[in-house]
Amino acid sequence: MKKIMISLLLLAAVGCSTIDKGEDPIQVRSEQALGVAYISMDTFLTYADRSRGVMSMRETDLANKIQTWGKSWLRHSREALEDYQKTGDKTYMNMAMSYLMKIDDILLEIKAVEAGRVN
Repeated sequence: MKKIMISLLLLAAVGCSTIDKGEDPIQVRSEQALGVAYISMDTFLTYADRSRGVMSMRETDLANKIQTWGKSWLRHSREALEDYQKTGDKTYMNMAMSYLMKIDDILLEIKAVEAGRVN
């Protein structure tokens, strides 16, 4: 429950934060999205760790997907954003966006699984 509250506070902070003059808004929002994605995936994996015996097949598959791909996609996206910041080469931003889209798919799956658990 504590992690969920922290996640909600982070989401509120991301929505309210401003972008300093001279900063690339796409990069800033991408970095914020990665932070939220990390917390969301970590929270789901914590739940999965504690609930292994009672999880549905869908939840188990999602936990495995996060462990297999999610962490890698987060790392690659962060690296691409860092390379973009260093070089200004939009190819790196495109790479980061590609990974963010994959991460977003995982977040949508988490949301769907949690919605199914409530009903």
